[in-house]
Amino acid sequence: MKKIISIEELAEEGPREKSISIEQLIGEKPKLEPVDWPFTRGPNMNGFIDLSEGKGELRVLFQYADDYLYCLDKGGNQKWRVKMPGRFEYGFLHNPAVTDTGIFFSTADYLTCLDFDGKEKWKKEIYTGGNILSPPVIKNNLIAVSTGSFSILLDIDGKILWKERTNASTIGALMLDDMIIFPDVYEGIVATNYDGKKLWESESVKAYSDVVFDKDRFYVKCMQEHNICVLDLKGKVIDYIKLPGNDDAEISAPTVKDGRLYMNYIDREGIGDPKGGFFCTDRDGNLIWKKKIKTIIARYHSEHPSTVYKDRLLIPSSCKLLCYSLDGENIGSLESIYGGLQPAVTDDFFVYCTDGHMVQAGNHNNLKPMSTMTKNLLHRLYLKDQLRSKKILHQYWEFKKADDSGKRTGRPVIYRK
Repeated sequence: MKKIISIEELAEEGPREKSISIEQLIGEKPKLEPVDWPFTRGPNMNGFIDLSEGKGELRVLFQYADDYLYCLDKGGNQKWRVKMPGRFEYGFLHNPAVTDTGIFFSTADYLTCLDFDGKEKWKKEIYTGGNILSPPVIKNNLIAVSTGSFSILLDIDGKILWKERTNASTIGALMLDDMIIFPDVYEGIVATNYDGKKLWESESVKAYSDVVFDKDRFYVKCMQEHNICVLDLKGKVIDYIKLPGNDDAEISAPTVKDGRLYMNYIDREGIGDPKGGFFCTDRDGNLIWKKKIKTIIARYHSEHPSTVYKDRLLIPSSCKLLCYSLDGENIGSLESIYGGLQPAVTDDFFVYCTDGHMVQAGNHNNLKPMSTMTKNLLHRLYLKDQLRSKKILHQYWEFKKADDSGKRTGRPVIYRK
C-alpha cells in the first residue's frame, strides 16, 4: 500500500532537486535556418517563396509604375501599398526580395526593409553616383547589392559591412556558400568572398542577364555575342551556347532544370518584326528540341527568360504569356495586348506584369475554351496569326492604375506566410 506523505513530513525532508525542463532533457531547441533569397528571382528562380510550409496565405508584390510597392492578395485585392523612396533612373523597376525577416526592395538611392504589414523597419541611403541600385539578394542574414561602381554587403539590419569598387552593375548578384557573383554589362563578372576580397574576375564576359548557377558551372547571356557563356567555378570560360543552325539569333538568359537549359530566341533574318521561338539543350549546348512560333518574342532578355515550374514552361512574348510542356508541346496561353516580364509562379497560380503597366494573374493548370476575343485593333494586329486559338490560361484578375509614365512595372513576386 502506497505511503501518503503529509505536507508537514514533506517540509521536514528539505528542498528537493530542481525539475528538469524538456529542453534540458533532449537538448536545446534547434535554431531554424534563415530563409534565403540568394538569386534575383528567389530560392527556386520562379519568383515564389513559401515561409509557412504551405499553410499561410498567398501575397503578391510588385514595384509599380506609379512609384509604389503594392501588396495584393490572391484575388487581386490591395492589402497595402508603400511609396518607394528615391529616384528611378532610366525607368527601371526591380523585383523585391522576401525572407522570414521581411520584404526588401531597392530604388536608385535606397535599400528598404518592410515588415509583412508594409511598415518600414529600416531604410538605408546608398550613394550610387546616379546609377540604379540592383535588386537585393539575401543569404545567411547578409544582403548583397551593387551599383555602377561598387559591390556592397550589408547585414540584415541595413548596416554596411563593406563596399568595394568592382565595377558591378545593376544586374542582381548571386550568393553561393563561399562566394558572391557580381555581374556587369561592361566590365565582366567579379567573384568575391564574404569579406569582400576578390576571388576572380572574367573581364571578357559582358553579362547581359542574371548569372545562373548549376552544380559546377555558371551560365550568363553575353552582351557582345548575344549568346550564352558557360564558365567554371573559377570564372574560366568553358564554352558558348548558340542556337544550332543560326549563329545570328539573339538568345535569352537561360533557365536551368534537371540538366536541361531552356532559352528563348529572336530570329533576325527577314523583314519586319523579328519572330522567334524557344529551344532546349543539355548542359553542353547539344540541341534536344526547338520550337519556332509566329508570336513576336519579347526583346528585353535580361528580364524575359522562361520560367520553369514543375512540368511546364511559362514564356513571355510580345502579346501573350505562352505555356508549353518541358518537351515543347503547346499547353495554352494568356492573351495580353502588351508584352510582359518573367512571371512568378506557384502550384496553381501565376502573376504576370506587362510592359503596358498591367498586372495579370491566372491559373496555369486550368485551361478553358476561349468564349470571346477582344476587338482592340492593336490586339488583333499582333494576334492575326493566333485568332484561331481555342485554349487560354484561366485568368483571375487584372490590375492597371498607371498611365504610360516612362517606367516599366517590375517583375512580380509571390510569397506565402
